[in-house]
Amino acid sequence: MPPRISLATDDRSPTYDWCFKTVPQVNANNRVVAQPRGKLLGGSSSINFMMLSHASAVDVDNWEKLGNRGWNFKTMKPYYKKFETYNAPNEVLEKTLGGNIFDSSLHGSSGPVQITWPHGTSEVDGMWRPTLQALGLGAEEDPRRGSALGGYPVLKYIDKAAKRTTAATAFYIPNAGRSNLSVLTNAHVNRILFEEHSGIIDASAVSFSFSDKEYVVSASREIILCAGSFQSPQILELSGIGSKEILTKHGMKLVVDNPNVGENLQVGTLSVLE
Repeated sequence: MPPRISLATDDRSPTYDWCFKTVPQVNANNRVVAQPRGKLLGGSSSINFMMLSHASAVDVDNWEKLGNRGWNFKTMKPYYKKFETYNAPNEVLEKTLGGNIFDSSLHGSSGPVQITWPHGTSEVDGMWRPTLQALGLGAEEDPRRGSALGGYPVLKYIDKAAKRTTAATAFYIPNAGRSNLSVLTNAHVNRILFEEHSGIIDASAVSFSFSDKEYVVSASREIILCAGSFQSPQILELSGIGSKEILTKHGMKLVVDNPNVGENLQVGTLSVLE
């Protein structure tokens, strides 16, 4: 069975990590597995391993086959290039890590997210790809093509100086001075508020806490929920959107009965209220 996630926290790095962890896993000797989530500007992009892996064309095309019109590898390719600036490796790194399979024309050259090669490599880093090739498992083309099979070097979300690129450094900081943008730190979203008009339920406001007080901000156009794979469904459930069975059990007012909310997470089944 996939691991269930508990939103309980521990004291490892609570300043910048929500410190989520799974409940004890029966099939893993009751092991508890950490599920780090960023608790700072940039979110998890500010604490992750910065690795950029590429999906296969078949996997992306399957999104469209599942009913998501327009979500296929061909339509996604321009956006893969748009978000990044690819910094090609120097000759030493290219030889050490096998960077010759990468084609710079497939990568972006003016996007906000800096992509480059790992720094601080050792002799061990140069051994694994030849080993995989000897076993017939080495990729022979740029994984950005969507058809590369086998092992290949993994790019990093860092610039040429090995400085981390995050959602904050790439997208927020360059736009921080805009008059129509305000960022409030140390605030915590409580729930989304809804209004019903002629049977249609619209998100109308957001309730959040700041300095031990609750505030409500009304929306004139739209509300974008982007709290990550764990906390987005958590906020939806706290707002009354989710499984009727789970919400009723916890005394929550049901707004929309959608049993898929909080479930089917790839790393495990997520019911954030349980």
